Amino acid sequence: FDRRLRRIGKMVALVDQWESPVYNKRIWTQFEQYTATKLEIPVQMILPPNEQRNLRDEIEQGNFGRVISALSNIDAEHAVASFPADELKVKKMIREEVGFEKLNKCVK
Repeated sequence: FDRRLRRIGKMVALVDQWESPVYNKRIWTQFEQYTATKLEIPVQMILPPNEQRNLRDEIEQGNFGRVISALSNIDAEHAVASFPADELKVKKMIREEVGFEKLNKCVK
């Protein structure tokens, strides 16, 4: 993954909603975010149009704390994958490479 990401030079993260994004609950996406940060690869997060409007409204109303809290709710140790074997594999890589606490801090 590292090699491909370096070659591409940027990453796009499609987030379903800003308040409780599934993206933040998936172990692969958390590992991808960590890797991009570690490699200093720019990440552009995109939302569906309706969620973009909702997020903009929230920011315009001054609810920065709520937005930051929602988007930075990261807990890699409890994140999941579609397949249990994938979850075990990614969590093993995290444990061996960085640890959950450091990944969580980095991705937030």
